[in-house]
Amino acid sequence: MCNNECDATTEELAHPPELMFDFEGRNPTTFWQSTSWRKYPKPLAVNITLSWNKTIELTDDIVITFESGRPEQMVLEKSLDYGKTWQPYQFYATDCLDAFTMEPKTVQDLSQFTLLDIICTEEYSRGYVWKYDKTVRFEIKDRFALFAGPRLHNMASLYGQLDTTKNLRDFFTITDLRIRLLRPATGATMVDDNNLSRYFYAISDIKVHGRASAFCLSLVSMRHIALGSAENLLQRLQNESAENYPRGRALRSLRHLNVGTMEINELGLRRKSFKSSLKDRRVIRLLEKVALH
Repeated sequence: MCNNECDATTEELAHPPELMFDFEGRNPTTFWQSTSWRKYPKPLAVNITLSWNKTIELTDDIVITFESGRPEQMVLEKSLDYGKTWQPYQFYATDCLDAFTMEPKTVQDLSQFTLLDIICTEEYSRGYVWKYDKTVRFEIKDRFALFAGPRLHNMASLYGQLDTTKNLRDFFTITDLRIRLLRPATGATMVDDNNLSRYFYAISDIKVHGRASAFCLSLVSMRHIALGSAENLLQRLQNESAENYPRGRALRSLRHLNVGTMEINELGLRRKSFKSSLKDRRVIRLLEKVALH
C-alpha cells in the first residue's frame, strides 16, 4: 500500500477507480485506493456505484477483492430502476448487532423459504493474513443451490422457480450495484489517532457475472414459438453448451457485460467516472442457433 508514495497527479503513483476493473495478471497488483481516515472520528464513507444502463440477471457470485484489510462495516445495495431507488442486498460487519442491530447469519442459514431475506454476515469482515481472505462475496451460487442442489445439477428446478416467481427473479436482477464502505479495517486494536494514514480502503478487483435479461426474454419467446417445452429448450442449450463452453453452461457468465458508469464519492469531496465495455457475441449466436433447430 502507498502512504507517502500516493500522488493522484502522477500516473505511476496514482490509484484511480478504473484499476478495480483492469487485468489482474500483472505483478504488482494494481488497485484503487481511497483517501486516508484523516478526519477520524468522522466516518470514512465511500460509495462505489456500478451502472449498466440495462437489466442484468446475476449468474455467479459478486466478488470484491481488497488490497487493504476488508472493511469492518459495509453494505451492498442494488437498484432495479436505474438508480432511482435502492434496496440492501447484504450487510457486512465485524459485529452485526453493534453496526446494524441485526443478528449475524450466513447464506448457509437460509432456506428456500427465507432465500429473499436480507442478512448481515460477519464472515467477510475479519482481518486477513492469506490471499483468499482478501475477498468479500455476495453468494449467488449458494442461493441457486437451494433449488438446484449442492452441485447445481438440477438447474431446471431453479429455472422453473425463476420463471414462475417474480420476487425470486427480481432478487437476482439488477440495473445498478452500489458498494457502501462505512468503516475501514482497524485491526484488533483501537484506532491510533497518531497514525490515521494507515486506515483506508483499497480494492484491486470487482467481479460481477451476469447476462442481459433481454436474452432471457428471447429464451421465453423461443420456448413457446420454436421449441415447445421448457425441458426441450434446456436440453438443447445443454447440448450446445457441451460443444462450445468448457464448463457446460449454455449461457456463459460475463465478467463485465457493460459497465456504463462507475462513481466514487468520498464524503462528497471527490467524484470520478469511467466507461468500459465487454461484448460477447457467442451468447447471441448460441441463442440464434438453438432457435433454428
